[in-house]
Amino acid sequence: MQITERHFNSILLELIDENPIASRGILRVSEVEFTKEVPTLGITLTGKPKLCVNLDFIKEHCGTEAHVKAVVIHEFLHVLLNHTERFKRMTPALNLALDAVINAIIHRSLGAAYSDMMGSYYAKAEGPLRLLRPMAEGEDRGLGQDPPEIRFFSVWRSLYAGKLVVDDLFDIAGRLGDPGDYEYELGDGTFLGNHSEAPDDAEEITVEVEAALRETLTSMNGGGIWRNPRDHGVGMNYAKTESTAKGDSPMKIWEREAIQALTECVTPDRDSTSEHKPVPMTLPVLNEGDKRGFLRAMWSPFLRTSPGRRRKSAARNDADLPRRQRFDEP
Repeated sequence: MQITERHFNSILLELIDENPIASRGILRVSEVEFTKEVPTLGITLTGKPKLCVNLDFIKEHCGTEAHVKAVVIHEFLHVLLNHTERFKRMTPALNLALDAVINAIIHRSLGAAYSDMMGSYYAKAEGPLRLLRPMAEGEDRGLGQDPPEIRFFSVWRSLYAGKLVVDDLFDIAGRLGDPGDYEYELGDGTFLGNHSEAPDDAEEITVEVEAALRETLTSMNGGGIWRNPRDHGVGMNYAKTESTAKGDSPMKIWEREAIQALTECVTPDRDSTSEHKPVPMTLPVLNEGDKRGFLRAMWSPFLRTSPGRRRKSAARNDADLPRRQRFDEP
């Protein structure tokens, strides 16, 4: 893919505007730095947050703009999960399991146009590294009676179907063994994103990054990422309040804050001046064919009724009229 720094920045701005998986908070505060010091991409949160991009990697392995967005989202999810799960140390097996879960989230949430990047990048992967890409059509045919392979394909299907999520990371990692025992060939010989053995500690991040992470967690519902999304909502790892100390659930905290915000929105400002003006209203015209309209007019609080006056006239008898006023005679 032919891409320039300007083109990449345009794609990034478009991604921030689309806000997939509530990624806007982190991506918006990250300064883009084009460098060859990282093999793929990486987001650093210590100090001024930076999105470090190796443009040569993008040119070689990304074929579409959706592929570029997929790599950026992959790195964003790395940052989010590292700081919500608080991994003490990243082993090779846990690294593989985390990447597999992230790629499965991208596949389920954003579709094949995005996960196709992982499909091509990890096309030649063997053994457990196949978890890093969606299963190709017909790839599970002819499994035979090999129990380990049958179990592996069961994990693979469950992962991309959303039955295995972040909560199952350590379980998945325990089943994989050491990825170094397998011969494999990746697109560039490396994993996507930043894979440090000691993730940044949450205490080292700046207030700006902390606010961005909180914005992400309050914006996303967490479905398809965690088994119980409510445990990770409203920035629980970053906003320790008196309410959480009392044992309130995240949903209760959200309800209380939402009610307070909505109350402020609908309460009239005491300092404002009021002015009465007639406001014209357009109501539907009822007719004998609009039975639903008539029925709704009997109970709907939005269709007001007003008393109307009609002059009642008596029946007319032509016999009582003078001959020249009768209508049946010329």
